[in-house]
Amino acid sequence: MGADEWDSEVVSFVSRERLRSKQNYYRIVSNTIIDMTFSDLVEEVRQRPVSEKREIEHLLRRDLIEERRKEMFENHVRAVEEVRTGKRVPTSNVAEFMRRLDAQ
Repeated sequence: MGADEWDSEVVSFVSRERLRSKQNYYRIVSNTIIDMTFSDLVEEVRQRPVSEKREIEHLLRRDLIEERRKEMFENHVRAVEEVRTGKRVPTSNVAEFMRRLDAQ
């Protein structure tokens, strides 16, 4: 396995772990993972060239969009299940919908 492959696997692993903990950030230097604070991470990004900052911006926007899509899909699945089990009853009547909201 080449260094680039190793780096991408570690970055993928580190990203998953960071998402779980939401506390630790890492930097890979010569195939070594270095623990960073959030302020260290921000400072590291600020020191990058504009082209890399734009790439980071693009990646973050894409990740946020994907997270929102996932959240919307999970809400949809939950709503379908609630309708299926009778916990929720679908309606296209706005007045009926508002009455049901007030009753909860």
